[in-house]
Amino acid sequence: MESLRMNTQNRKFKLTLLGLVMQGMGLMAHATCGTQSGTNYTIDADTTSCTVPANATNITVNQSKTISTNDAAAVSAFNFGNATTLSTLSNSGNITSIGTGAGTTPPAIYLGWPQSSTSSIAVLENTSTGSITSYSYGISNDTYGTIAQLANYGLIRGSVSGAVVNWGSITNIDNYGTLSQITDAGYLAGAIWNPGGSIGTISNKSTGLISGDIAAISNAYGGSIQTITNLGAIVATNGVTGRGILNTGSTIGTLNNAQGGNSSTASTTALTMSGPLPQNYNIIITSATHYGQLVAYSSTGTMAFGVSSLSATGSSVQGTYLTVLNGVTNTALGTSGTSITGTSNGYTYTLTETGVATNIWDLLISSAPAPAPSGPSAADTQDSLVQSASALRSVFNYQTALVNNSLNYDCTVFSANGVCVSGGGRFAMTNNITGEQMSTLLVGSYKAKPNMRIGAFIDQNATTPNATSITVDKSPMYGVFGVWNQNTDLSGYEVRLSSSWSEQNITQTRNVVGTSEAGVGTAGLKSQALSGVVSYAMALPETSWIAAPYAGVRKTKVSRGGYTETSAVTTPLTYGDLNQDITTALAGVRMSKKYGNDLYVTASAGVEQNIGSNISTLDASGVTGLTATDFSANYAKTRPVASVGIGYAVAKDQRISFNAMYRKEAFQSAGSTTGLLMYQVGL
Repeated sequence: MESLRMNTQNRKFKLTLLGLVMQGMGLMAHATCGTQSGTNYTIDADTTSCTVPANATNITVNQSKTISTNDAAAVSAFNFGNATTLSTLSNSGNITSIGTGAGTTPPAIYLGWPQSSTSSIAVLENTSTGSITSYSYGISNDTYGTIAQLANYGLIRGSVSGAVVNWGSITNIDNYGTLSQITDAGYLAGAIWNPGGSIGTISNKSTGLISGDIAAISNAYGGSIQTITNLGAIVATNGVTGRGILNTGSTIGTLNNAQGGNSSTASTTALTMSGPLPQNYNIIITSATHYGQLVAYSSTGTMAFGVSSLSATGSSVQGTYLTVLNGVTNTALGTSGTSITGTSNGYTYTLTETGVATNIWDLLISSAPAPAPSGPSAADTQDSLVQSASALRSVFNYQTALVNNSLNYDCTVFSANGVCVSGGGRFAMTNNITGEQMSTLLVGSYKAKPNMRIGAFIDQNATTPNATSITVDKSPMYGVFGVWNQNTDLSGYEVRLSSSWSEQNITQTRNVVGTSEAGVGTAGLKSQALSGVVSYAMALPETSWIAAPYAGVRKTKVSRGGYTETSAVTTPLTYGDLNQDITTALAGVRMSKKYGNDLYVTASAGVEQNIGSNISTLDASGVTGLTATDFSANYAKTRPVASVGIGYAVAKDQRISFNAMYRKEAFQSAGSTTGLLMYQVGL
């Protein structure tokens, strides 16, 4: 044991030296790798390691993007130290440390080094498409690191040392995916390795797999784990000496276990462990043939037995369950006899040793709590509403981008009758919604006075993008505008008033989470925008460029009406109105330049600042216990906007043009891109 402890200390010494190298090489090896909006930072490109701005507190790695490092770089893909404080780190891509040296390959994510002050992550999420992998540690939480919530839906793997190693503090680990260690390097590590650290709760869900060579979970050298709840599989791949849980001189408070019942699959094969027993062990019974079994090797200490409240209920649970404990003495269970009778969480049971000193115990359940009322649970329905809110937010972002961009539609080529007609097409997309929207566009204007024009447009959708479980119809968008210029050559002051609106129908299908239902409903979706902008056009000295600084204000409102789900579900939900009303200050500069008599280019850059907002929560009723769901995630109050364009005069009163616009949206770290191809004719 002392030799093993020294090996572990040597391993940590190697990592400390590695950290010194990281610190020395970090500025050279790391590079910016994403885009920032306020405190939100999005990784949207492949890179070899990444430096995140110091003021970024929410980090997102987009799907299919890879952040990698290697032995030679000696730098983790993410290295958080020096009192780093993050609200969220969400990975949907690949965070990997490529190497083959146990002492030289850095962790993919390294938290809490240098050891000078505490570094923390409130929520570290690895989504279903995400992977976090390294030859050594997938995630290393050092002595000064704290993680409040670690949620894994994808793959986290440390080939020789573990998926997650914790020398510091982790409050909760929720595993829905795979935590894996392939081959132990001689440290008796595991997929989860806790050598002296503190872990509050490890919750291995029914879909979860925690797999290691010598151990799946290794709790060592004074480490503490308050609660382990296992609904999935915790397995060691070494069939001779491997243990699901290896507890060496450390403390486990409560173990709740559903793994066992038969030997057909890993998740229904008995959970194995060695070392000190947990202080409390609760069997989870999911059915008459699938129930928790614990096999203990070299067990020490005492353990209180109980039946978990996570067990099935009703008369179907009553009966005998064989070999629920193996390798546990009667002394360890606090009795000198061969039978224990008790009541736990409403279950009346008798635990009986199969013979004198066999250390094998069968369980009889003589009564069980009545089944809970059927129907969707509040917790599962609430989770489905969180997903609905995220999908709706993507649609609201998209509609906001459309109506805001349409405020700039114009037609400026006139002939003898003072009429301008423009036709063309538009495409638009946002980075948090699938697909592009294509539309046909018709704009007309009339020169009411030499220095004033009024106009209108119609924008008819040809295709619509798709958000998760949401469809929006193809109803058109309308708008009007008026422009006054100080001078007929468009120099000097300009005042522009614009308005646009659309009315559509939106149909949403609620995602199923656990017991929740796929409720479907349709409601009206209204989008409105109004703006006033003042600019001043002037020639730049010694150039042929025209600059027009501008300032203005815009009001945008997107609303979805309330509705009741109409699909065939047992408990349809009723939703209240959902509104987003934002007032925004605008400022920037537009540039234009003419080449000869036929060709011109334009460009603009500006900033938008929200000065007022009224945003609803997503409210639903129909299931008792539901609460309002936030609809303003990742709010960016200040945002950039930019455009470029090119035009060509086909004839004196005809012009073809293309313009591209980019706008950062206010929520979800989303950005929108719009392209316009137009042909103008003066009449």
